[in-house]
Amino acid sequence: MTRKRTLRRDEFSEQDRIFMARALELAEGGRPTAHPNPYVGAVIVHGGTVLAEGFHSRFGASHAEAAAIASAREQGISLEGATLYVTLEPCCHSGKTPPCTKAIIESRIGEVIVAVRDPNPAVNGEGIARLEKAGLRVRSGLLEEEAVKLNEAYFHFRRTGLPFVTWKCCRTLDGRTTYRPGTRSRISSPEADARVDRLRASVDAVLVGSRTAAIDRPRLRVRSGAGTDPWRIVFDSRLVTPLDSPLVAENSDRRTLMIAAEGASSERIAEYRDAGVEVDVVPERNGHVDPRAALARIAERGIIEILCESGETLGRALMEEGLLRRVLLLQTPRLTERESGEIEAIEEVGPDLFISVGMSCRGN
Repeated sequence: MTRKRTLRRDEFSEQDRIFMARALELAEGGRPTAHPNPYVGAVIVHGGTVLAEGFHSRFGASHAEAAAIASAREQGISLEGATLYVTLEPCCHSGKTPPCTKAIIESRIGEVIVAVRDPNPAVNGEGIARLEKAGLRVRSGLLEEEAVKLNEAYFHFRRTGLPFVTWKCCRTLDGRTTYRPGTRSRISSPEADARVDRLRASVDAVLVGSRTAAIDRPRLRVRSGAGTDPWRIVFDSRLVTPLDSPLVAENSDRRTLMIAAEGASSERIAEYRDAGVEVDVVPERNGHVDPRAALARIAERGIIEILCESGETLGRALMEEGLLRRVLLLQTPRLTERESGEIEAIEEVGPDLFISVGMSCRGN
């Protein structure tokens, strides 16, 4: 059977765009519980009327297309000849759930409009091909940029083989990341901490360096409980993180991973592993863990998105290697623990930000 031509992205109506925009909106409902799977939404329409909707709600649950089809079935709605709008190419392989292409074909849907092809090698155009082979009309490319942006970490991982890394950097008014070097000091507000907590809940792993692990003694967990705790990763070339560190001692879920450099003590590696900590060894560069080799090894574990909460040493190393995809700069109006100002205005000046901070007087 001759494969049908996939139509160009400009062959869509305004109504098509409205329904796909709705599917993209639905996809957001899976954040953060669907990861490491992509966020996907689906809308089924016939004659301009929405028959059913669905989204991938959590890892292991029904995919968006199957959820929408099941919703229609529960309502006794026939989908024969309907159009399915879906934000990512339907899967055609069995994993935790059956292939969506099979469910779509059996539902007698007549047309499928896909926002973007799935770069997963297990799909990558094969889902579209199977639908077309079954006689369905398939169009793709509608709101493609928006669909890629929705799952930017997933697309980056599939296209490069490396995790999508965001560095969260918190600094004082005069550019420091701590009030007193070598000591633990919190410079962010409770509101900012809550925001970071939500970020942790949306990623697969949180990364710090050995200095942060030793001085700050972080737990790197989701404090609010609104999500699964991410992997906790430490770049520690010589494995100097104390065994009584919360990252080691409080590891009942066995989701702490130490990345050591070649030459690290085999006895030390054994101590961590005896404590239930995963240890991977990668090449060394300039006395530190080779960041590119480390991320490649982390990717082998299926870790797609990382929030780096380190200090400047690791953050800059990732930046210089071109491994950072985003930087989140948290600017506090404080100078010291006792001296603080108030941000009065933030103005865009060309590509820069002009920040006005009012400071209180400390006497005459």
